[in-house]
Amino acid sequence: ETAEAFRDSSNLDSAIFYFKKASNVYLYLCQSHGLWLNYGYKYLYSEIQHGDCYTDLWQLDQAINIIKPAIEKTTLQIGENDTIVAEAYKILGFPYYYQSKFDSVLFYFEKTLNIYKDLFGEKHINTSF
Repeated sequence: ETAEAFRDSSNLDSAIFYFKKASNVYLYLCQSHGLWLNYGYKYLYSEIQHGDCYTDLWQLDQAINIIKPAIEKTTLQIGENDTIVAEAYKILGFPYYYQSKFDSVLFYFEKTLNIYKDLFGEKHINTSF
């Protein structure tokens, strides 16, 4: 919550600090205690927000280097068919967009769309973006 408050006030350096701190705690709980089902989503959410702050600062490679491994770690443990994973893929697409790497943008946005289709069906509002 502290990280989100800093992000909302555009204090991105502080937000990054607290998102990273939260991610480390959640990752520790997941890896040391096998609590991926309890804390894996929170870990991934923190890393998504952490990376997205770097995107807002135009540190695009740093954003990719945070979000991409977090997705890989999480999906190995809890699978890929979840809305938070879909959101992670979508947010990962934006740094590539700003770098004009449109093949990667399309790849990650299609992954997002396919997860939403699997979860909600073809006619759901989440599949119409």
